[in-house]
Amino acid sequence: MRVSSEASVHRLQRMHFDATSPPRLVVSAENFGDVVGDHVVGGRVLCPGALYLHVAARAAASAARTVRMRSVVFAAPLFVATPGEAVALEAKPGSKGRFVVVSDAAAHLRGSYATPDATATGGDGAATLGAARKRCSVAVDAVEVYVTFAARGMGYGPTLRLLRDIRRSDAAAGSSAGGTAAAEAVARVDVAPLSGGCGPGDASTHPSILDAAMQVVAVAVMDGGDAAASRPMLPFMIQDLRIDGIGGVDAGTAGGALWAHARVTHRSRGAVRADVTVMREGAPAPLVRMRGFALRAAAGVVGPRAAAAKKAP
Repeated sequence: MRVSSEASVHRLQRMHFDATSPPRLVVSAENFGDVVGDHVVGGRVLCPGALYLHVAARAAASAARTVRMRSVVFAAPLFVATPGEAVALEAKPGSKGRFVVVSDAAAHLRGSYATPDATATGGDGAATLGAARKRCSVAVDAVEVYVTFAARGMGYGPTLRLLRDIRRSDAAAGSSAGGTAAAEAVARVDVAPLSGGCGPGDASTHPSILDAAMQVVAVAVMDGGDAAASRPMLPFMIQDLRIDGIGGVDAGTAGGALWAHARVTHRSRGAVRADVTVMREGAPAPLVRMRGFALRAAAGVVGPRAAAAKKAP
């Protein structure tokens, strides 16, 4: 697939939205190393779920700076077999606010657009972030985090290795499968590795930043003792997602550092559910709120650490 000659270059590093309506995100060979190529699961390049969210948000954001989605389900995975292969993603509208993000291969994300709740815009974001930092008293080395992810079969390249100043609660290290847990983690999201930087409006929907927020959930339960955690954890669903500040205006100080916070609300064997926020330091309210975000162990994908354990006598 070739990018339309009328395509406009979006801030997302060299990825192009073509001139169709709704716009299609075309990921071609020239940008393979950005975002998609940096997401490797079980040794195979897998389109990150955050990219589907980015497409869905952009499709809905033409008439609004706030987008809300409900009952979002991550459907068929999209593996990219060849570096030169072009991938086009499109958010198709349905009845009663429903949408589906599709490629030529399959449907990858389903959900419904919802009217944003005006009462949900308030809240002291600065106080919330400060309290989370106090609860998350255990420092975690970022290099070790990504080494652990790789051992479990989740390989991240430069555009997806954004977590810095990572901290988690004591409950994170001691939580176990089988019920509600108070585990949580918080981390600064460093946009410096993103070529061309990241403007204020990009922070809400940029797939690298959304993916970083999802990674914080995995950090919160990294030492939880669940045997299924030796496998890659992939996004499964989001009960309620609200994204503010789309299109160059965000909620609060544009120059403040970005932080992601995850608080686990339930954990069972091979799955975890959490509430996740992305916020700017000093801002009055979060840019992104995910309620009921669920990760589950990828079926049939085993990381190097688990494979080695199986071979051991």
